[in-house]
Amino acid sequence: MFTNTSYNQTFNILHKGLDCTTLRHQTISNNIANVNTPSYKRKEVTFEGELHRALYGPQPIPASVTDNRHLRFKGQVELSEVVPKVNVENETFVRNDENNVDMNQEMAELAKNNLSYDAYITSMTSMIQQLKSVIQKGGRV
Repeated sequence: MFTNTSYNQTFNILHKGLDCTTLRHQTISNNIANVNTPSYKRKEVTFEGELHRALYGPQPIPASVTDNRHLRFKGQVELSEVVPKVNVENETFVRNDENNVDMNQEMAELAKNNLSYDAYITSMTSMIQQLKSVIQKGGRV
């Protein structure tokens, strides 16, 4: 494929973002479906924090691993290792039956997730259109 590493990294980040929004949509849908299930615990998807750590790192000075055999810096996360994770929220209760799903919060999260999905799709479509243009022109100006 395209050999520009910046292009590839951006495309991979967008792909991971789409995976995250898909998983988040499923998780929010499950929360909504179980709003009246006694003792059901709300689930949420975490991703953005790990992505930020992978891209910018926690270390005060810039450092990178140039070989897979090198030791990693404390707190360093590789972009390839960043995946969305589903966490269960056990500490809160919204109702007496120990269900902690708040329908208003879930609907707001669903709307926010839809906006994120649209942004990822728009960016990815734009990148594919640029690549398509380069291929069609074949180096012609």
